[in-house]
Amino acid sequence: MARKVYFSFHYDRDVVRVSRIRNSNVVASNYDRTTFLDHADWESIKKQGDSAIKNWIDNQLIGSTVTCVLIGRLTDTRRWVHYEIEQSILRKNAILAVYVHNMKDFGGNTDGPGFNPLAKHKVGNRDLDLIAPAYDWELHDGYKNFGLWIDEAVTNFRKIDHFRG
Repeated sequence: MARKVYFSFHYDRDVVRVSRIRNSNVVASNYDRTTFLDHADWESIKKQGDSAIKNWIDNQLIGSTVTCVLIGRLTDTRRWVHYEIEQSILRKNAILAVYVHNMKDFGGNTDGPGFNPLAKHKVGNRDLDLIAPAYDWELHDGYKNFGLWIDEAVTNFRKIDHFRG
C-alpha cells in the first residue's frame, strides 16, 4: 500500500545520508515522499523566520501517514525535529526511527550514534521511543527492509488508542 512518508532529520549534518535513503528504489517505488528541499531552499525558508519554518513543516505533513525520524549523531539537538515529531503525534501519523550514523557520507565517513529524539516525547503517558520501532539503516538492511519497517510502524500505531479513528 502506498503511504506518504515525511522524513524528519538534521538537514545540515545528515542530508547526504538521507538523500541515499530517499532515493533508494524501495522508497521511490512504494512510498510517496514529501518535498525534499535543497540547501538554497532551506536557507531561504530559515531566513523568513520561525513561522515560515512551521508553515512549511505543517504543509509538508498534510496527507502524510508516516513520519520517519532519521537519527544521526546530533538529530536530537534540533528543535525542528522535535516540532515535527509533536506535529506527527497530533496528526496521528505512525512513527518510526532509523539510525543513519553508520551510512557513509560523500567522503566515505561514518558518524557516531545519536540519542533517539523520540525518547523525549509521549503519547498519552507512554514514552514514544517505547512505542515506535527503531532500526539502523546499514545494520538492519534498510534497502531490503524499509517497506516492512513502515508497515510494522503503521500496524503498531493502529493498536494505540490515540491513533485510532
